[in-house]
Amino acid sequence: NAPTSHVALVPNNKDIVVYEAAGDDCTQWKALHTLSNHDQKVLGVHWDPNTNRILSCSEDRTAYVWEFSNGKWDPKVVHLGSAINRAVLCCSWSPDGTRFAVGTGAKLVCVCYFEEEHNWWVGKAIKHHQSSITALAWHPMHSGLLATCSTDQHVRLFSAYLKEMDKGENFGKFGTLLREIPAKAWVRDCKWSPDGAVLAFVAHDATLTTVDITDDYRTETVKTRLLPFNSIAFPTTTTIIAACNDCFLYAFTKSGTSWTLSGKLRSDAGVEKKTSSVSLARAKFQLEANMGQATAVDKLESKHQNVISELQVKQAGDDWVVSSSGYDGQIYLWRPKDV
Repeated sequence: NAPTSHVALVPNNKDIVVYEAAGDDCTQWKALHTLSNHDQKVLGVHWDPNTNRILSCSEDRTAYVWEFSNGKWDPKVVHLGSAINRAVLCCSWSPDGTRFAVGTGAKLVCVCYFEEEHNWWVGKAIKHHQSSITALAWHPMHSGLLATCSTDQHVRLFSAYLKEMDKGENFGKFGTLLREIPAKAWVRDCKWSPDGAVLAFVAHDATLTTVDITDDYRTETVKTRLLPFNSIAFPTTTTIIAACNDCFLYAFTKSGTSWTLSGKLRSDAGVEKKTSSVSLARAKFQLEANMGQATAVDKLESKHQNVISELQVKQAGDDWVVSSSGYDGQIYLWRPKDV
């Protein structure tokens, strides 16, 4: 939430649990509320700092907006339409909190806004995708500009202009495809720089691509010899943090006009064995595939002991703070000194 005293997380099931920090150092947390309205596993949660609303989406093809009132969280129905016949895979509030977008397995993105007359949230569909939508990124300065990632190996920019509420800059009629940027593999995640000048995305071929929309959409791709990246964070205009499938975080930095892989974020896990984390991760996967278990694999050298699922910028700027959460049930905070 906005004061960063609470966090909403999904314990890999159909519930959302809201925790409160029990101390100033954020090392201890107390469970306060369990939000249980979805019928199947929740796939995305986003807490809007402007309105204190929680947005959730699920495999059950639904999305809910949760509002806190009289000491409890009440869900409001989101009408996505009959065309959404697959799971809702991701969700994101716009910067001003007036609308949100959800990405689905039905090759559609729905941009939703609140209808006062009917007291519900209603969605308008954006097409043009050839496969599932994996991630969404609103422009930090304009709630009428939306970036989407897809397993059809493309990143797209759309106009999310809503005449019902938008004034000022107009990016065209709602749903207009403004730009289509090809990749060479599934696109896993995308994020805007804090100033909104650069859009970055990571694909399943272990690459990071940046697109400078202020320089005629100049595109640069950084290739790595790592495992694929799952999520990225953009805490400063010259720093990108990426979560890799080897359970480590990596930093990319900008020098001049070029981006480079500058290093790995340090780990205090204290594992003495010299086997690389990439080798351990591959060995664990092989053992699980062959034997259904991974007991023969030592503890990974990384802080996270399972795949990192999401990165979030907790604080932008030179003293940035990025949070990471993973399938090991852990949340860590990272700072510039960790690079």
